[in-house]
Amino acid sequence: MLRIIALAAAAAFFALPGAAQQLDQGQTIRRVQSPILTLEPNRLLTSTLFGRRMVAEFESLRDELQQETTRLENELIAEEQELTELRGTVSTEEFRALADAFDEKAQQFRSQTEERDADLARRVETAERQLLEAALPVLNAIMRDAGAAVIVDRRSVFLGRDAIDITDLVIQRLDETLGDGTAQNSGQDEQD
Repeated sequence: MLRIIALAAAAAFFALPGAAQQLDQGQTIRRVQSPILTLEPNRLLTSTLFGRRMVAEFESLRDELQQETTRLENELIAEEQELTELRGTVSTEEFRALADAFDEKAQQFRSQTEERDADLARRVETAERQLLEAALPVLNAIMRDAGAAVIVDRRSVFLGRDAIDITDLVIQRLDETLGDGTAQNSGQDEQD
C-alpha cells in the first residue's frame, strides 16, 4: 500500500505542466498532466464570484441575527433589572410568579437563538454543498483533460509540486460558468 502511495506521489511530484492558459489579470494557469491533482476547497468559497457572494450574504444575515440577539438580550437585562428592583416591593408569591415568567421568557429566547444559529449553519452547509455540486462538472473536465484519477485536498498532501494544484483553474472556470450564481447572472450567461 505504501508503495502505491509513494508511486502516486512521485508521479504527481514530477508531473510537468502542459500548455498555459492566460487569465484576465495577466496570471498564467498551466494545464496540468498528472494522475493526482490537488485543490484547496476553501478557496472556492473565498475566491470565486459565487462563493464570495454566498459568504457576503451569510455574513450579512449573521450580522442581522447578531443585532437582533443583542437587542433581545438588552431587553432581557432591563427586564431582569426591573424584576430585581420589584423584589422588595411585592409579595413573595407575586415575585415568584414574575420570576418564573421571566425565566420562561429567557429560556424561550435561548432556544430561539440556538434554533436560528443552527438554521444558519444548515443554510451555510447547504450553500457550500451547492457550490461543490456546481463545481463537479468543472472538476470532472479538468480531471479528464489532465488524465487524472484523483483530486485530493491540498491540505492532505505532505509534499507536492504547485504544478498539480488546480485551484486557480477551477476558480477561473467556475467564474466563467457560474458567475456569482444569481438568477440574473445565469440568465445573462444563457443569452450570451
